[in-house]
Amino acid sequence: MVLKKLLKETLDMCILELKKEKTKKNILTPIVDTILEKISPYIWGMCLFFITMIILIICILYLIISK
Repeated sequence: MVLKKLLKETLDMCILELKKEKTKKNILTPIVDTILEKISPYIWGMCLFFITMIILIICILYLIISK
């Protein structure tokens, strides 16, 4: 029972701290920036892949239609 109460109080304190604007800038912003920094090469790679596929599809369609 005591452990449950302690856990609830700790979670409530964490939630209140995360709702503060200052905490969002100090904690959440660096986390989001780091995640975007690590994911951005994969996003660029996927964009390049899709653009290449679209160009290939257009070329194939042109070859099929021109025959």
